[in-house]
Order: sequence, then C-alpha cells, then structure tokens
Amino acid sequence: AKQPLKSQPDRPPFEDSSTVYSHEDGYALHLNRTGHLDPELYPDLRADSKEGGPPVYPTHFYNIDGQLNLGCHNSVFPLTSLMRGLVRLCTGLLTYDHNVAALASEPSEQRECFANPNSAVPTGDLGAMLRSNDTVLANPVVTPYPSAAGAHRAPQQVAGSPKQGHAEDRRGQASLSDERQRLTLTEPPAATCEPGASSPTTVAAQPVDRMALKTALHNLVDNALSPADFVALANHFGYHRPLYSFAVTALQPSAWLALNKNACQQILKHDFAALACMPPEAITLTACMTAYRYAWGDRQKLLQLIPDHLKEAFFTELLAKNPHSILDVPIEQRTPARLLAGCCADAWILAALPAEQRTVELVTQVCQQTGHGLQYLPEKQRTDPLCLKACQTSGKALEHVPERLKRDEICQVALSTYGLAYRWLPEKLSQSYDWQLRACQNDGAVLQWITEDQHDDALRTAACRSSGQALGFIDPKEITYEMCRLACSHEKGQADQHVPDRHMDDDLRELICTTTHNRDVCERVALKTARFYEKVLSTNFWARLDWVPEQYRTPAHYLLACQKIWDDLELVPEQHRTPEVCLAACSSHGTALELVPEQHRSKEICEAACNQSVYAYQYVEKGVMGLDCFVETVMHDNRSPSSLLTHARRLLSDSDFQSLLNRAACCSDSLKLTILSHPEVSGTQKRALIEWMLEPLPQPGSLTA
Repeated sequence: AKQPLKSQPDRPPFEDSSTVYSHEDGYALHLNRTGHLDPELYPDLRADSKEGGPPVYPTHFYNIDGQLNLGCHNSVFPLTSLMRGLVRLCTGLLTYDHNVAALASEPSEQRECFANPNSAVPTGDLGAMLRSNDTVLANPVVTPYPSAAGAHRAPQQVAGSPKQGHAEDRRGQASLSDERQRLTLTEPPAATCEPGASSPTTVAAQPVDRMALKTALHNLVDNALSPADFVALANHFGYHRPLYSFAVTALQPSAWLALNKNACQQILKHDFAALACMPPEAITLTACMTAYRYAWGDRQKLLQLIPDHLKEAFFTELLAKNPHSILDVPIEQRTPARLLAGCCADAWILAALPAEQRTVELVTQVCQQTGHGLQYLPEKQRTDPLCLKACQTSGKALEHVPERLKRDEICQVALSTYGLAYRWLPEKLSQSYDWQLRACQNDGAVLQWITEDQHDDALRTAACRSSGQALGFIDPKEITYEMCRLACSHEKGQADQHVPDRHMDDDLRELICTTTHNRDVCERVALKTARFYEKVLSTNFWARLDWVPEQYRTPAHYLLACQKIWDDLELVPEQHRTPEVCLAACSSHGTALELVPEQHRSKEICEAACNQSVYAYQYVEKGVMGLDCFVETVMHDNRSPSSLLTHARRLLSDSDFQSLLNRAACCSDSLKLTILSHPEVSGTQKRALIEWMLEPLPQPGSLTA
C-alpha cells in the first residue's frame, strides 16, 4: 500500500552508491509504462524540479519500519538495472555451484534469517544468500531453462524516448547475456511417457553440446542441415517454420530417439502422419494424443498408426478428455461405460450407434441423465418414473411419453423446461385456459396451436412478452401498441412485418432498428433521416455503414462505422477518409491501412495498424516508422516473423535493422531460427549473431558485484 513520505524525514535514508547503473533507468521505464510518477511516492521530484526545467529524480530509498520503500507499484521500481544485475549475479553463482540442492535443504531458520530484514545477517555471508536461492530463482527476470513450449521468454523491452537510449542498450545487453548463459546450461529434465504408462517419467538432464549446436546453426545458414543438425536445433529451439523444409521421414530411429518430448510433439502438431515414421519405442501415449488432436478429418487413418499395446490406454485417455469421440473408437473397444459417457455428452451419438449397441440399459441411463432417447425404448419399458425424470431434464421428451402416462405432473414439468411442448399435451389439458396461459408465458409461438376464438388480451400480451414471433399469430385487428413494443423488443422473430401501420411511430422504428441483427429489417422500418441512422450506428452493435443509404451518410456515420468494423472504410468516399476516420479503422484492424490514402499514412496511423497486424507493414512507406515500433511488434507479435523481417529490411536503415536483429535474438526461438534462415539477413550478420549467441560466459572466479 502507498505510504506518504512526509512522516519519514527522521528515518535514515539508504543512499544509492552505485557507480555502474544510472538511477534514472527505473524512472524512465516507470514513466513509459504508467505515463506519470505518483506524487506521494516521488515527493523529491515535485520538490526539487524547477519550473520549466528537467525533472530531478530521487537518488535514494527510504527506510519505513525497517523495510525498504521501493517507491513503486506494478513490479516496477527505481534502480531496475541494479536489481537485474544482482539477480543475474546470484543466478550465475547458483549455476556454477554444485551443492545448490544441499544448501536448499539447510535448516529453515537460516533461510528465514535472510528473508527477514530485521535479522542480523552479515552482509558478506554468501552462504546465507545462497541458502535463500528460492527467493532469487522465483524472480521472473531470468529463466534458466526453456519453457514447456520450448520457447525462452526474455524480459519484455519497452521502447522508450531518446533520453533513455543508454538504459535500453544496457537492458538489451543484459537480456542477450541471459540468453548466452542459457545456452551453456543443461536442458531441463525431459518428461517422457513410457509405452502403456499413463503418467510421464523423468529422465536425466543432458548437457547442451555447444559445438554441435554451433555447427547446426551454421549449417542452417548454409541450407545444409543433416539429421544430427536437425535433432540439435529441434531439441534446443523447438520445431519451427525454418525447420519445416527438413524431411522428417528421412530420420533414422536413433535420431527419433534423440529428439526430446517437446520437439516430437511440435512435429506431430505440424504433421500427424510423422507418427508412421517414428520407431515403436519412440511412440508414447502423449505423442498419440497430440497427433489425434491435430489430425482433424483423418483420424481414422491416425488410429491405424497407433501401436496395439498403446490402444487401450489411448482410448481410455481420449474418452476421458473427449467423450464425443466414442464414434472414432472401434466397436470392440466400446464398453458400456464409454458408450454412456459419449451418449450423455451428445444426444445425436445415440442415434448414430448400431441397433445392437443401443441396449435397454444404455438408453434408460441416457434418458435419466439427458432426457433424450425415449423413442428407442419399447413402450412397455417407458415407465412413469423414467418419463418424469426425462421430462425434468428435457421437455422435448414429452413427445415420446405414452398417452396413458401424460398426467398433470409430467406435463407441467415438460412445459416448464420447453414451452413448445404444449403441442404434445393431451387434448383435455391443451383446451384448458390455465395451461394455455402457462404455455404462452414460456414461449409465445404456442399461439399458433391455440384457435383464435380462444385468444384474449392476456394470452396475446403474455405471448408477445416471451417471443417476437407471437405477433404473427394474432389477428391484426386485435394488435395493440403495447403488444407491438413487447414483440419488437426481441432481436429475433422479425415482428416488424406484423406491426400494423397505425402503430408504427418513430419510437417503435427506433426500437426495432436498434435491436435487430438484420439489415433488411432496418431498410424496411428506418426513418429516413441522417440523425436516425446515426443513432442506429451508435447503439446497434450489428449495424454497419451499408445499412445507411448513400444520400444520408455523413462524416459522423463514417467515423462510427469505422470504429466498429474496419472494412467499412472501403465504403467511405476518399474525400471523407480523414485522419480521424482512418485511425479508427486501423485501430480496429491493421489491414485497413491498405485503404488509407497515402497522404494520411502518418506515423500514428501506421503504428496503430502495425500493432494490430504484421501484414500492415507492406503498406508503410520508408521513413515513416522507426525502430521503436518494430521492437514492440517483435516483443508481442511473432505470428509471421519472416514477413516482419522482410518489411524491416525495407523500412529500416542498416544500423536500425542490426539493432532489431539483436533485440529479436532475445525473443522467441522461432525468431532466432527465422533470422538465421531469412534471405534479407546477410551471411555476415547471421554468423556474427551465432558467435554472439554462443559466446561463453566468464568463469565463476571472475564474477564480481
């Protein structure tokens, strides 16, 4: 919680004695993320800044009740660079220490001693610092192992103003140092699933062969990947687009066994047929499940590729996660329990089963749980308790209830869950006014089964309140204005077609046009004025510019339409495509930049479009956008990294493009591989980047604070 600092002058300050890191780094990052500095957290800024002069940043922390006041919120605080440096230092020490596990098992009192700021811990006690390694490793700045998806996520860099350029450079270098460090670590324990086992087992971690990885990266640049190179890259970076050109069918069994679990899963996601190329000992239950998920229309073909010893475990796992897949399971594998789970998940599965599998026991259980399937039971098997249970779950079951069992209780339950069940009521009940009113209150379309001589105002009003279709089943002479408003308030039903002309006033037209999903309804009913269409565009989510006739369109209409749907910009005349309208469309979808006149393609509009879609870069002229926007896209949008680099080469200078490559090397593994296989990146740049990524870290003895 925020604490005012005016009560703190008597506290001894913690002076910033750093000579390596600028204390302005954290403030610049904080300003960039929040847009302002809190006056309670930063009173020195307010007090020391001269009017009209540059801000004076505080250079110290305050001691509040024995705790450091970091002067921040949202996990961002001053001296960010110092914090990151300390975390890197501690992580490096832990990496080279072979007794981390033993230190972590020390008595808890010693670990709590470091966590408690009031405890007396010698400042030079490195052992106590290492014993609190969980505090250090919990910090998300450095991730010593790749994530579960095989992608290393470096800290997000925020593009800032020129004032913080030196801070950006240091943060970028720190991130790349983290990446180089990751290449020297061991891979995380790979979880593999033994054939026939339902839970993964952990295998020992294998060290990364840096020389083999370096050779593989150079061969990727030269388009001369060998199976060994492919295995090394896929294991370390994951299976991404630059590796798609390699024919996995050429891999030998030994190569498949050398691939880790993550690489195998990504290959199967890309092409499930690769399961046929894998040796039997490499096919696991997890691999089969991954291939099934991405097989789509060829799942029957996939089932033939699953080894026999895994099929039982596979079907058990499959139906536990997706009971709808029961029809993909061979008939001999469809046990009663599996059939019940599948039929309860989807009622249509019961109809698709062969007659010999629709046993009385199965159908009875399905009826009790879903209300469907009474028609598949012999009439003597449709007992009173079963019919009542089915109608409680689904009122449609009343259609298949024998007439002798349609007593008041069953009919009332069915009518409460499905209003249109009125048509299956016994004649004695369907002619009762109370039952008719009850049915109209549930669904007004019931009026079509009630003769007009039985209609009264109460029935008509109740029907219009529950359904827009009811107005079509009422005699036009009996329709009141209130009935019209009730019926037209429903989005569906097209009640406007049944509104008599005597009741169609401006308020009713507005109600219809602001609730309908249908353009034709608006065309029939709308009041032909520009102001009316403006209100429709502003209140109806489904309204588009083509709902407005051309002669009534105004600049306000263009802006409202483009704020909702970007492709309405195509309907805007070029003389009305103002910067405001174009910015609204580009903020909705980046592809709208193609429709923006060239004279309006400013930096603001281009950045808005490119932040929405990478494909907008193709419509940007050189010199409009700088490096900062590309960096932001690299950090947050990797859907088309190859296209991004192509546009960056065209729009950026050589120095800015090289800087972008350095930033991209800190991001996803897909971007790393894309850079090394992209034609716009020179061979010299690629090889320099490889050396930079694989540069060894200094030895533990040379690490200093």
